[in-house]
Amino acid sequence: MRWRNMTLNYYHNTLGFLLVFSIIDRNSFENVKLFMGYIKNSGLRRSWTMLIGNKCDLKDQREVSYEEAKKIADEWDILYIEVSAKTGHNIGRPAKLLCEIIEKLDN
Repeated sequence: MRWRNMTLNYYHNTLGFLLVFSIIDRNSFENVKLFMGYIKNSGLRRSWTMLIGNKCDLKDQREVSYEEAKKIADEWDILYIEVSAKTGHNIGRPAKLLCEIIEKLDN
């Protein structure tokens, strides 16, 4: 995975991560879990992370339950939120929260 080695170089000064997966695509959720492992192993002490389940408007096609994603987020000690780019549900909330947290980290 060439992208993995490339992205590790960008972690050095990172203050926050928004990890986004599709609730209707189990594979995207598994990839986010791998990526979180890379973040944890990068040694970043001051970074903040949020797990975001996208496409919550397609609940009838859901492959990842809210409970499963929330459980993983709780294990990682990060926030979990579901959004819909289509309907706009919660769409601005993750970025707003991330900015507020980063501002606190910087002070």
